[in-house]
Amino acid sequence: MVVDWIASKRTALWFSWASEWSVLIFTWLLPVSMGWSRALFVLDVAGLYFTSLLLAHGHRVWRGLLWGLLALTALFLCLPGRPYSQETLCRNAAARMASYKGTRYCWGGESHFGIDCSGLVRRGLIEAELKQGLLTANPRLLRLAIYLWWHDCSARQLGEGYLSFTRLLITIPSINQTDPSRFSPADLAVTEDGSHVMAYLGDSRWIEAHPEPGKVIVVKVPSSDNPRFQIPVRILRWKQLDPDRSALSPP
Repeated sequence: MVVDWIASKRTALWFSWASEWSVLIFTWLLPVSMGWSRALFVLDVAGLYFTSLLLAHGHRVWRGLLWGLLALTALFLCLPGRPYSQETLCRNAAARMASYKGTRYCWGGESHFGIDCSGLVRRGLIEAELKQGLLTANPRLLRLAIYLWWHDCSARQLGEGYLSFTRLLITIPSINQTDPSRFSPADLAVTEDGSHVMAYLGDSRWIEAHPEPGKVIVVKVPSSDNPRFQIPVRILRWKQLDPDRSALSPP
C-alpha cells in the first residue's frame, strides 16, 4: 500500500525535503547562471513539489492545496496572452537594471550577488516581465520571462540577434557623438567586437557591469573617461520592447 510505504519512509522523505530546500537556496544564491544551474533549479523545484505531495498524502486539505496550486499555475501559463504596455515595460526594465548599481562584477553572474554585462541586461528585462506579468495577470509576459531566463545569451549573441531576442536599430560611430533622444530606455549598445553590452536608462545615462571597477556603474554621457563610449557600437532593441514587432506571438 502507498500509505504504508510513505509511513515507513517518512523520515527519509523529511530528510529529502530538507535537502531539496538546501539545494534550492544554494541555486538561488549562486551568482553564476549557467545551463546546469538552471536545470538543477528546475529539477529541484519539481523534486520539492513531489516530496511535499508525498508528505501530505495523509492530509486531504494539504494534498488538495498542492494539486490545486499545480493545476492553477499550469492553466494560467497556458492561457492566451494579451497586449501589454511596452512603454511601461521599458521603464520597468530600466528601473530593474538601475537597482543593480554597485553590484559586484562576476563573469556569468546574474543576481545581486554578482553579475556580468549580458546578465545585467537580461535580468533587468526578466524581472520587469515577471513584475508586469503578475501585476496585470498576463501569462504572455510570464512565458517571455521564463523563455529568456532559460535561454542564456552573451553580449555577442545579443548583438547578432540570437533567437530573434533583439533587432538591430542602427550602428553608430560612438555613443558620445549620438543624440540621446534617439534612444529609448532599455535599448542596448553592443561593442563592435561583441565583447560588451550596455543599456540605456534615459536622461543621457547608460548602465553597464564593468569588469575594471569590478561593479555595475551608471555613466552620464558624453563621457571622456570610459573608452566604450568612444568606439563604434550597434544599438539594438529587445523584441518585447519593439513596437515594430509587438504583434509577434510569444514563445
